[in-house]
Amino acid sequence: MPNRENINSGLQQLRILVAPLDWGLGHATRCIPLIRLLRNKGVEVIVAGEGPSLKILVEAFPGIASIPLSGYRIQYNNRRSGFVWKMASQVPHILQVILKEERWLAKTLPKHKIDAVISDNRYGLHHPSVPCVFITHQLQVMGGNQLMDK
Repeated sequence: MPNRENINSGLQQLRILVAPLDWGLGHATRCIPLIRLLRNKGVEVIVAGEGPSLKILVEAFPGIASIPLSGYRIQYNNRRSGFVWKMASQVPHILQVILKEERWLAKTLPKHKIDAVISDNRYGLHHPSVPCVFITHQLQVMGGNQLMDK
């Protein structure tokens, strides 16, 4: 059984991609303690994203490597009553982005020699050649419509 020292020394050789979703800053800020922990263990972290989500991570960790990754760019309805229908109308776009993420990751892994991926709610960031961790904060999306919520 490996001891703690062996595990920590093994971490120092890793390069991990961390990519939060762009639906608000909560996804990016939730990654900050995780990135801090990984870097304290000697892991090389690369962040991916765009806009404010990427900006907050780059500002929190000056000098961190970053890779542009397009976001989902979801549009929200101003009224709660139309939330579910606005989101439902964007499902084809969301599915396209997921497929685009899968292709992007397949190209990015060998190019940047990434050993593992941690994604915060990015469904397309998985690949069979490396360990991939999916972080989420909700098991069921609550949109205000009982039928759609189920």
